[in-house]
Amino acid sequence: MHRLVRWFWLWVKKGKLDWVSKIVELAVLDRLSNETREVWFCPVGLWKSWDGISLSRQHSCEVKFDSRARDTMNIFLECRYRGENSGLWKTEASSWCHVVPVDERRLAVLQFDTVKLKEAVRRLPLIRGGDYTASQGVLLPLPVAERLAERRFTLEIPWQDFRPYWKADA
Repeated sequence: MHRLVRWFWLWVKKGKLDWVSKIVELAVLDRLSNETREVWFCPVGLWKSWDGISLSRQHSCEVKFDSRARDTMNIFLECRYRGENSGLWKTEASSWCHVVPVDERRLAVLQFDTVKLKEAVRRLPLIRGGDYTASQGVLLPLPVAERLAERRFTLEIPWQDFRPYWKADA
């Protein structure tokens, strides 16, 4: 069985741990590692072009966790941040995995070819959202995103395994 090589630490933002997104990212990349039968690297904070890349460099992936997608029935694709290209416009990843919670344990993953996704949303208007409106992006209705996705799969994350690392909010 192939392993995902991980450089992993918990990010601290404004005194809170942003670990949920990183755990989701690692779960997606672990799945891709097993499917491609290659080791994938998940460098944390070092490269901005992709979230994970295979050892052969033939596969790369950007992973985004959208906690509000089920409630809004839209996915938010960030394209600019503080006036600079970011997210979808900046990534060099060959695939884009957008992760949407199904329930407390299961996550739906929509995997897109990045070039095709960029082309599909290029003409949509940019709206402000996320990070106190420092981000701009496009809203893509969830049913449309599901049709555009090249593949879909479900992940189950055993959140109870991470309970020892949880900290109570002060």
